[in-house]
Amino acid sequence: MSTIDVRYLELTAGGRRYGVPVAQVVEVGEPGPVLPAPTHEPSLRGVSEARGKLVPVLHLAAFLAGTACPAERGSAVVVVRSTEADGGRLLALEVDDVFAVVRGPVLLTTKLPSLPWATGLAQRDDGALPILDLSTLADRLRGIGVPA
Repeated sequence: MSTIDVRYLELTAGGRRYGVPVAQVVEVGEPGPVLPAPTHEPSLRGVSEARGKLVPVLHLAAFLAGTACPAERGSAVVVVRSTEADGGRLLALEVDDVFAVVRGPVLLTTKLPSLPWATGLAQRDDGALPILDLSTLADRLRGIGVPA
């Protein structure tokens, strides 16, 4: 395992903190209208418009926990681009809150069984912060037929 210096956006989802690489963040905003979308993924809220495209809106905490979206919507949406390697598809993450951009060392991890959706861990004052692997999230969505 190695460590690299990364800028990430710190956010909360389901009461837990996560980081998203800033290089993959397209925009941050308040939740807008969402249209229902046929899917077997219970954590998919639907689709919404972002940057002139319809993008899947994923309730991040429900997705990571393997549960359905709660009735109450999150207070923020972070639109991210998965990676250039997979076409840079857009995905909207519905989250509880967004805090700040942080720069710091991230310990890169191989796929840990307890964190299969994380690419690394950032050390924060109150513990480790998982950095989301957006390609893994997008791959999982495509695997169930969601156009991410």
